[in-house]
Amino acid sequence: KVAPSQLKIAGVGINLTSSAPYLITGVHPHARVSEGIPFIAHLGDEVVAVDDIALQDLPIGDVTALMMGPETSTLVLKIRRHVQEDVPGGAGGLSKYDMYHVVVFSVKRKLLQEG
Repeated sequence: KVAPSQLKIAGVGINLTSSAPYLITGVHPHARVSEGIPFIAHLGDEVVAVDDIALQDLPIGDVTALMMGPETSTLVLKIRRHVQEDVPGGAGGLSKYDMYHVVVFSVKRKLLQEG
């Protein structure tokens, strides 16, 4: 057991907009892998839940608190990703089709240095 004074608080290495919807505005380069499993966040992804807690009505301080925790502890991020695909359109051309995928990542918190 770790003494509280030795407990290191860590996060998942993403920056978010300051209010809902919480869009990812930055990703730390070392945040892309957690225990060998790719955590692939894209700029513009919307974080909709942390550990099954919906974020749409929470202030950014509460969202940040949910993402922070003891180093190596695990959290689950539910991310809504906008995807635009080309589909056959009229006159043999292509049309853009907007889709949204929900992606769920289990991520270990870690200490990440700036830069």
